Amino acid sequence: MTPTEHHKNKFISLKASLLFKILLASSIITTIMTVVSTYIDYGNEINELNDEFLQIEKTSVPSIAKRLWDVDVESLDKQLKTIADLQIVNFVQVFDEDQKEVSRAESTDKIAKNEFNRSFKLYALDGSKEVIGTLSLRATKYFIYERITRRTIV
Repeated sequence: MTPTEHHKNKFISLKASLLFKILLASSIITTIMTVVSTYIDYGNEINELNDEFLQIEKTSVPSIAKRLWDVDVESLDKQLKTIADLQIVNFVQVFDEDQKEVSRAESTDKIAKNEFNRSFKLYALDGSKEVIGTLSLRATKYFIYERITRRTIV
């Protein structure tokens, strides 16, 4: 091998090595950015989920307590069905002060994975702060994972 050929092969080898290192660094940076972005997206989705629970607590809990206080089971059933239709809720039920079920609603079209429970106390409307029942929700994080997966793939 002549010195010129040796120098040419060394130059090609250097180009290939440099190209490999650039591609490797680019892949590592892209992976890190995807992981960080996914982590941030998940945190934002969890915050939105908590906001939805706060919304249920502020808007639905008082009216459910009133319906329970008035023993208006028909209206209670309708309201629980509305809550069960929310994207995050799989199952909702109301118990009286003796923990006997008064009403329930379930969403059958959602996947029951990554579920968790959330409960809210229902108070008497006479201002006594007496607990007259409990609103219990079974919610899912599955839709969060679906959305994040779709965003990550795109």
